[in-house]
Amino acid sequence: MTPRPTPSARPPAGLLVGACVIVASYAAQRLWAASGPSGAVDGSIIASVHIPYYWRCGTALFHGVAAGALAAWALREPEATRVLGRAGLLVALAVIPSAIAMLVVP
Repeated sequence: MTPRPTPSARPPAGLLVGACVIVASYAAQRLWAASGPSGAVDGSIIASVHIPYYWRCGTALFHGVAAGALAAWALREPEATRVLGRAGLLVALAVIPSAIAMLVVP
């Protein structure tokens, strides 16, 4: 019986990086929008209150997919294993400040 090949750590490391980037990107965009002028700018089209939310979600998803794919492609196996070994710290560093920022910003 042949031994099973060891699975690569690169795809899970890419998923981890992508997920952290999605959270950080959404929080950064929300803070950026809150720091800007409130209300409509002359000449803008306002179709719905939810349009900025969907743009932020879509942009954050794009950032996360791009960063995750780049990480999965660029990380070598030892680096990917190291990233996965620090997964708890990376998630905490991405999620906790973002959660606090989203609670503070109305």
